[in-house]
Amino acid sequence: MTHRPNLIQSLRQLEELDKARGRLKPRSTKLAGLDAEIESVRQRLPTAILKHYDQRHARNKPAIAPVKNGVCGACHISMTRNRTAELHRTGGAIHVCENCGVFIYLDDSQAKGPGIQSAR
Repeated sequence: MTHRPNLIQSLRQLEELDKARGRLKPRSTKLAGLDAEIESVRQRLPTAILKHYDQRHARNKPAIAPVKNGVCGACHISMTRNRTAELHRTGGAIHVCENCGVFIYLDDSQAKGPGIQSAR
């Protein structure tokens, strides 16, 4: 687990930019500007995180996914309550799904909510 401000936001932004780049035609006039923006975001991320991101991206696998209701958004496997509680406790930290290896973060709708919800 690595804890640095805005790493999750930078990873999310990088994945969105990479997706947008993939939708552009090779000779698009927007390509150069998008490449510059991608490079700017990449410079904010540590090399080890970029390596993991690039390896997943090269295999056309998601590199980052939300966790919603204790379920990984990439592999759809439930996480333990302890793991979900850890995500709530360390919201800005980098975590990796133990099943599929994707970077995970709490879904925006749950990031500000309570750690574990009680049954009614």
